[in-house]
Amino acid sequence: MLAVSAYLLCCSSPVAARTQAVIYADSLLSALPRIKNDTGKVNVLLSVSRSYKTSNVTKEFYYAGRALGLSERIGWAPGIMYAEQLIGESYNSAVGYNEAVQHLKLSLALARKLQSTDVEAACLQTLV
Repeated sequence: MLAVSAYLLCCSSPVAARTQAVIYADSLLSALPRIKNDTGKVNVLLSVSRSYKTSNVTKEFYYAGRALGLSERIGWAPGIMYAEQLIGESYNSAVGYNEAVQHLKLSLALARKLQSTDVEAACLQTLV
């Protein structure tokens, strides 16, 4: 019983969750050079950005920005929408409210155009 309690305390803590997210990000980053510059790479960049959400806002911004740039280069609207959403949420958590609003409004407009109700709801929730 004591071993189970110790395991739950250790592995369910926020520190353990952050560590798992960083390990996940590292594994995605190691695969990144082998992925073509297409929607698959955008999705990996978005996943890497999300994995840094609670541990490193600088890296979160960096990878969301890379995803945005690649999405714009290949003309992939869903990638632009998700990247703008991540950047907006990052600014919001980093107390950059004016910048957050700009990015979230761009994501919201694309979400409505693409009929992505989940992203539309998330943007509206963050903007409130």
